[in-house]
Amino acid sequence: AVRKLSERVGFEGLHLLSVSLSIQSKTGGNLTEILANLSGVLRERQKLRMKIKALSAEGRFSAWVISLFPIVMFAILWIIAPTYYGAVCGNPLIFPVFTIFG
Repeated sequence: AVRKLSERVGFEGLHLLSVSLSIQSKTGGNLTEILANLSGVLRERQKLRMKIKALSAEGRFSAWVISLFPIVMFAILWIIAPTYYGAVCGNPLIFPVFTIFG
């Protein structure tokens, strides 16, 4: 029943629980110890995922800043000096071009 649930849900921890229970039922052993070890493994995996997320946060933030920089500069220049872009802003193709290539 747990195996079918793990297949349906697709959660890795549930799959590990299913395998652990299956092995324990076939070979015997201390179920309490098996479940304690499994919970420790799942906690360590979660800590590792959080650590990876924290270590990659600076890179993700930098990517957002670098991606938004041209758009922000365009807006600032448009507000400060509206004539800077001249006839470019009057062209009806400029905004689709910025959207596609921006």
